[in-house]
Amino acid sequence: MKFKVAETKDYLIRYEDFQGLTFIHCDLKSPWSKTVKEKLKQDFEQLKRLHGGHIFALHEPEDTKHQKFLSMFGFEYVQDILTLDGQLKQVFVTGKHYG
Repeated sequence: MKFKVAETKDYLIRYEDFQGLTFIHCDLKSPWSKTVKEKLKQDFEQLKRLHGGHIFALHEPEDTKHQKFLSMFGFEYVQDILTLDGQLKQVFVTGKHYG
């Protein structure tokens, strides 16, 4: 189940717990801009400090925009996985390398 951890007029950030790991989801509600990027980075840094642990993200390998987004926010590649419905995804994590 996903739960909201931050919301502005420009974006919604939710966490999802899966087998004890925290996955993050970010939905943009307005066009991407320098202002939105700066505010989102500030909020994300605060969320990371408050969380205190690793935050994970799932990525579809062919989504180049999402790849840039993950890099911009400091996520590091961990591994490829097959989801329960058989789709190939990549797992990324914040902070120091996981493992």
